[in-house]
Amino acid sequence: MEPLAWFFDFHSTKNIRINHDPDIPGMIEVFKKNKVKEVFSFTKCHVGFAYYPTKFGTAHPQMKGDAFGDVCKACKDAGIEFTAYYSFGIDGEAGRNNKEWLQVKPDGHHVWDDWYAYVCPFTSYTEELMLPMLDEIVTNYPVDGLFFDTMGALSTCYCDCCKKAFKAETGLDIPREDCDPGQKEYAHFKYERGIKLLQRVANFLQKRKPGIKVGFNQVGTLRYPEKLPEGINYLTLDFHTFGPQSMQGSLYSAFASTTSYPSDIMNTTFNQGWGDWTPRTAASLEQFAASVWIRGCRPHFGDRLRPENRLDKITERSIGIIADVRDRLEKEYPADNEDVALAPDILVFASKYKVYGDDYERFGEGNLTELCIEGIHRLHLDVGANFTITTDDYLAENINKSKLLVMPEVTKLDIKTEKIIKDYVENGGKVLFAGSIPKVKGKALDWLGIEKEKEPWQDHIYMPVWNKEDNEGIDTVLVRGDFHKLKLTGAEKITSAIKPYDCIHGLKFGWGIGPASREESEYPLITKMKLGKGEVWYLEANIFSDYNENANWTQISWYRRLLEQVIPSPSLRIISEAGTVEGVLHENKESSWIFIMNHGGEQYSNNPGNQQKWARTFEPLPAFPIRIELAAKNQNPKNVSSMGKTIEYSLKNGKVIIKMKADAIWKALKIDW
Repeated sequence: MEPLAWFFDFHSTKNIRINHDPDIPGMIEVFKKNKVKEVFSFTKCHVGFAYYPTKFGTAHPQMKGDAFGDVCKACKDAGIEFTAYYSFGIDGEAGRNNKEWLQVKPDGHHVWDDWYAYVCPFTSYTEELMLPMLDEIVTNYPVDGLFFDTMGALSTCYCDCCKKAFKAETGLDIPREDCDPGQKEYAHFKYERGIKLLQRVANFLQKRKPGIKVGFNQVGTLRYPEKLPEGINYLTLDFHTFGPQSMQGSLYSAFASTTSYPSDIMNTTFNQGWGDWTPRTAASLEQFAASVWIRGCRPHFGDRLRPENRLDKITERSIGIIADVRDRLEKEYPADNEDVALAPDILVFASKYKVYGDDYERFGEGNLTELCIEGIHRLHLDVGANFTITTDDYLAENINKSKLLVMPEVTKLDIKTEKIIKDYVENGGKVLFAGSIPKVKGKALDWLGIEKEKEPWQDHIYMPVWNKEDNEGIDTVLVRGDFHKLKLTGAEKITSAIKPYDCIHGLKFGWGIGPASREESEYPLITKMKLGKGEVWYLEANIFSDYNENANWTQISWYRRLLEQVIPSPSLRIISEAGTVEGVLHENKESSWIFIMNHGGEQYSNNPGNQQKWARTFEPLPAFPIRIELAAKNQNPKNVSSMGKTIEYSLKNGKVIIKMKADAIWKALKIDW
């Protein structure tokens, strides 16, 4: 099980007194007592100040001594790994003192007195300031790694350096409008130049200290979904401090678990941001930490050193809470020598083109809006599916570990990716495409057994329920989003869509959406195509993006029933009418470990019109019944236990059935065969 790590923020403006009353021994005592194995701390912050004496940067004017170095050396003397933080792309002091280094947006550059400023790393900033400072850090301090922040450095920039470089390579000006010529050329130029820069910085460090840990915040994660560039050797991501916290931890861990890299998922201990010493509740901290650890990734906690260079009492409290969570989880977790692996039933594909755009036009923005990945993740979690998430570069190594590949609203595939998927199906695998038929080299896939009209037929449709007796009077399920007419060219129709009553595309029923027509239409909603030994399923509905936007609870039961048809015998399924319960399965030949994660109980601040709602979880969590179904592996279990206690179970249709209450943040079950 991954160890405990703590990340200390130190962004400070010029009037803050730094390192005036340090307590480094007290800090180390807390770390050792709570088995903290790695500490992250600042070398240079967004404001542009260094927290060590530097010959090249700007040391904080109110700093006494060496705030960074004192913590670094003390940690290393205590046997604690140490990673240095460096602000990459934001540097207020550099921008104020060197206007030619500033990143330029369409409305110009932005620089304020004693605050952040975005700098362009493609100017001489990298050569004259960043690389010399990095050389200072790895030469003068016993650091184990570098953490770089933030990736806004790779976004569109109109500085003289960027304009000249693009002009020299293409003869074109950097486009300012989507319709401008050169948009495609600039997108690929920006992407290729950005990756080369990351490789350059990483290799610079690797040459000076071979094997050093190097991570760029968000690169290689779902926000920058690709294989890590050369020289970068771990994944690290800090997600939004607002919104659902444990759900975000689960989302990024579900992806990180399919990569081959050590993965850190960061959450802050604050109520509302980096400058706030009001603590999160113990339940909030535990919910996040457990959601990451149960998938084999590492949670690390964004915190803040007091400016005096000592721990706050709230920090000591938080470290103690998380250390206790880890101790309790480790008692239930498979041992390192047990050769255990995650055993997902479903692999969800997150396309890089949904993040970057078909021509990489959104590279550098780090925006998941188009991907709707939170809706994809949340619906699979709410239906109780046993799943992980992967991207193009990790598909080949993960696809054969699952029983179903889900392709959510994917519009474009590389030739290599298409071949991996098609070979998987022909050899007995199953794939479910939803919302769109991907194109390869500009042509729609021709092995789904369907053709799709270009123009949409309806902008919302209804889906017939599978069993009306199970749905308490509900006989249709609404899905928003464009729906197209399908023509069968080899696939069979499973069921048809129901159009809205007397409405056409673009027409609503009064202020809102009206009821469904009484009869199904002639146009397929779901199709199935035999391909070799496997099956290709298609759902003509944008159910994942709609769930992301509207959280239509009737879609939970509907999608659960669809999955039952596509994979009737999953290894693990959790049935919770309330949703919000995640099941994660680890297995070897002798045993199965099931971790049940309760994501319920979060409460949000009330700020209408602002989606940045702060989340809090309070104990006790609302308790509700759940049903766990585990494939019995053609044998009866020798023992079924939860947290060391034998529990009751039944056997039915080749499944171990366990009924229990989700009345805690997490629970662990072990089944010995």
